[in-house]
Amino acid sequence: MNDRKHPDYDKLYKIRFLLDNLSPKFAAEYIPDQDVSVDECMIPFRGRWSGKCYDKSKPIRWGVKTWMLCCGTTGYAYNLDVYCGRDQDFDDLSTVNNSAAIVIKLCQSLWGKGYHVLTDRFYTSPNLLHWLRQLGLSGTGTCMTNRKGFPKAIVKSAPEARRLDQGDSEWLQCQTTGITATRWTDKKPTYFVSNLAAPRSSTELTVTRHNKKGDSLDVPAPPCVVLYNKFMGGVDLNDKMARLDRSRKSYKWYTRIDRKCVTWSLYNAYVLYKHGLRKPMEYRDFMLNVLTALVGEDPVKRSVSTPRPATANPDIRFNRDILHCPTWPENGSTNHRCEVCEKRYKLDVKQNPNIPYKDRKYKSVKTSVYCDQCSVYLCVKRGSTCFADYHNKVQYWR
Repeated sequence: MNDRKHPDYDKLYKIRFLLDNLSPKFAAEYIPDQDVSVDECMIPFRGRWSGKCYDKSKPIRWGVKTWMLCCGTTGYAYNLDVYCGRDQDFDDLSTVNNSAAIVIKLCQSLWGKGYHVLTDRFYTSPNLLHWLRQLGLSGTGTCMTNRKGFPKAIVKSAPEARRLDQGDSEWLQCQTTGITATRWTDKKPTYFVSNLAAPRSSTELTVTRHNKKGDSLDVPAPPCVVLYNKFMGGVDLNDKMARLDRSRKSYKWYTRIDRKCVTWSLYNAYVLYKHGLRKPMEYRDFMLNVLTALVGEDPVKRSVSTPRPATANPDIRFNRDILHCPTWPENGSTNHRCEVCEKRYKLDVKQNPNIPYKDRKYKSVKTSVYCDQCSVYLCVKRGSTCFADYHNKVQYWR
């Protein structure tokens, strides 16, 4: 629906067909590993669009936000959803907040298959883990302590947290639901909830950290922290490999999303290539091979445009039997220079080469109007005599 006043207006109507066909194709071509991650990525865009978002915590602050479900090991984009406002699909689930509804929607094709979903603190809550268990999934992620159902007994205040050593941990487990809440101290306390990872391991588990001198340290960590560090980076890996250059304001929003879809498809194809028994290849070489297969190996020569007709043809310019009319072509562009203004500008540059452009009396002017008989672009606007000068003066630049 492209009517802005209609209640079902779709902000993504220009590329809805592409998005609706892309995600099912991604899901049909690849079976992800057991551990998948859910996070958001930003498509850089600073132009004008009502769906543009701002997030000061991201390296790309302005852009189009996209929710992504990726394989935790390869970064394969399994499912995605471009954010453009509140989602109404899960309004009937009164016990699910907006962030949990995002996870449930992205994992819809994985329901009942036993996958392990990793999320960050924006999405994770004990309530989300309840829903994932009912849908045949499990979950692990960092959690905010003000989430409903999170046990306050393991939450430490700021003075208490300063007395904790790095690697110190504490956990509580619900006997009815099996959800484990864990506090683990890194530089500061970090809180996790999980309904898959055991509260503790029989063997000592560690994660690598670096001190102020840059030396690597093995810090003790519970199983949920090890799982989170190992598989949560799937979306970040995809965002790094399918990176899109920062936008310019002149780009249209749908062009940016379309280009991002191309990079997602290209990286997913690379994951499928590596998954098969083929010769190892770097991602850059893979992209070059795909481009070569699409455009061919022969160098493409730029087509030479048809030269403009001679501008000083008195048989046409001064012929009064011909009606010279300014014409606006239907498919024309504004990237043409007025013949009279361009001549004056070049003579002025030749005579006064040291004057900056902004201080020049004559400037190069673009126009979309041309004479239908002379086929020459000329200015037709208030205060300009270019059209009359060209057809009445031999030296029309004077």
